[in-house]
Amino acid sequence: MKKFINKKHIIIFTFVIIITNIFVLAVQFLKGDLLDSAIEDGNNQTLFLGVALLVAIILEIVFTYFSFIIENTIITSSMKNLKQRLFEKITSLKYRFFNSPSSYVAKYTNELSIIENRYFRSITLLTTLLLKVLFVSAALFWLNWQLAIITLLLLTMPLYVPKLAEKNLKIKQNIYLQSNNKFLGFISDMFKGFEIIKNYNIEHIVRKNFNKNNDATTEDYKNNLNKQSQVRTISMLMSYFSHFIVVAYSIFLVYKGVFSVGELFIAIGLVDQLSYPIIATSGCIQNIISTKSITDDLNEYLKNIPELPDFDNQKLENQISFDGVYFSHDDKQLIEDFSLEIKKNGRYLIQGDSGSGKTTLINLLLQYHDLHDGHIYVDDTQIEDIDNIFSYVGLSRQDNIIFEDSVRNNLTLYKDINDSQLIRVMNKVGLEKYANKKSLDFLIGQNGFTLSGGEEKRVSIARALLHKKSVLILDEPLANLDIENVRKIENLILNMEDITLIVISHIISDGNKVKFDKVISM
Repeated sequence: MKKFINKKHIIIFTFVIIITNIFVLAVQFLKGDLLDSAIEDGNNQTLFLGVALLVAIILEIVFTYFSFIIENTIITSSMKNLKQRLFEKITSLKYRFFNSPSSYVAKYTNELSIIENRYFRSITLLTTLLLKVLFVSAALFWLNWQLAIITLLLLTMPLYVPKLAEKNLKIKQNIYLQSNNKFLGFISDMFKGFEIIKNYNIEHIVRKNFNKNNDATTEDYKNNLNKQSQVRTISMLMSYFSHFIVVAYSIFLVYKGVFSVGELFIAIGLVDQLSYPIIATSGCIQNIISTKSITDDLNEYLKNIPELPDFDNQKLENQISFDGVYFSHDDKQLIEDFSLEIKKNGRYLIQGDSGSGKTTLINLLLQYHDLHDGHIYVDDTQIEDIDNIFSYVGLSRQDNIIFEDSVRNNLTLYKDINDSQLIRVMNKVGLEKYANKKSLDFLIGQNGFTLSGGEEKRVSIARALLHKKSVLILDEPLANLDIENVRKIENLILNMEDITLIVISHIISDGNKVKFDKVISM
C-alpha cells in the first residue's frame, strides 16, 4: 500500500510536523521558565516570557493546522491512486474471469474503506506520533537523562500489547470481512430479485432473512471492535500506571533539589506530551496489523496489471467456422460434434429450447469458455490465437445494458463520434424522436427519463451498429417486448446490410425465418 502514497507529500508532511514539534517543546519550556520567573518576581523577564509563550502557542496551532491539511491531501490522493489502480485491474480482466459486480462493489465499499481508516490514516498519524516521541524524548534527555530512561522504559510498555494480540486481531478482522461480504452479497441478490419478491409476496420472509444476516454481521463487527477495545484498554491501563510512576519520580527530583518548580512543570508537561503519542502509537500499530491480511491480498491482486492494447475493428474476410465442437458443463454435454460455417454478410438464426446450448455456443465464440474438443476459426485463424475477438464481434444481449448517462454517451460509449452519425443510426433503428442534438443530451435513468423496453433494445442495437463491427450477435433481441415492438425490431434486423448477423431467438415469425440464410436448431 505504501506505493500509493505520494513521497513528496510525506516529505512535506514530515517537515511541517518537525516545525510543529519545535514549537510544542518551546511552549513546554517557556511555561516552566515563566513559572520560575513569576516565583522569583522577575517582572520584566516574566512579561517577555509571557509574550514569547503566546507567540509559540499561535505558531504551534498554525503549523498543526498545516499538518492537518497535508495529512488530508496524503490520505485523499492515496485513496484516489488505489481506487484508480483497482479499477484498472478490474477492467483489464478478460470477461471470462469477471466475477459478480457485487464482489467488486464490496471491495470499494468495504475493503477500501477499512484501508483508508485503518491503514492510510494510521500511517500519517504514526508519522506524527513517532516524530513527537523523538523530539519529546530528546528534550527529556536534555532535562534529565535518568528521568528520560525511566519514562521511555515505562511508557513504551503498551506498545507490546498489539503485537502479542496480533493473531487474535487478524482472526476477528477476517471473520468480520467474510461476514460483511456475505451480507453485501445477500443485499445485492435481494435487490436484483425485487420483482420476484413482490410478485410472490415474500417480503416478510426476505425481511426475516435480512435480519438474520444483519444480526450475524453486526455480532461479528461488535466482536472485532470489542477485541480492539480490549487491547486498547490494556494499553491505556499500562500507560497510566507508567505515567504515575514517572510523575512520582519527578516530584522526588524536586524534593532532592535536582529540579526547580518550573523544571518539574516542564517535566510533567513533557511526560504528558509523550504519554498520549505512545498510547496512540499502540492503537496505530494495532490498526495496521489488523489490516495486514487485507493489504497483502490487495497488493497481490493488483500485481501485474497488463496494459490495455488498442484494437482496431477487424474485418471478417470469408467466414467463421465451427469444426466438430464439443463442450460440457457440470458433466452435462451441452454441445456435441457441432459444425457450422457462417459466411461473411450472411444471416443466421439459432433456435432451440432453454438449456439447449444456444448462448453457450456464442460464448465459445466470444472466448468465455475453453473448447473441450474441436476448433473454431475466424477466417483461417483459430479462436485461441485471436487476442481480442471483440475486434470482430459486436454484441447485444437480452438484458440491455443502459448506463445512467446521456443518450449520446450510451451510443458512443465515450468515443469521439460526430452527431450526424448518431442521428443517422437513430433514424435507422426507428428512434426518430431522439434523433436530434437536443435529445442526444437527455439523461437516461435516475434524474433523467426512462426508456421503454423496446427503446432500450433499439439503443442497444444502434450502439452495436454505430461501432461498425464486422459481425453482430443479437441474443434474444425480441424477448420481453410487446407485439408491436417485436415486429419493428424484426424488420430492423432483417433490413441490416453489409454485416454478418447471428440472431439467437425463438420468437422470430415463420414468415421471416425464410429470410435468414440458415436456421440452426440446437
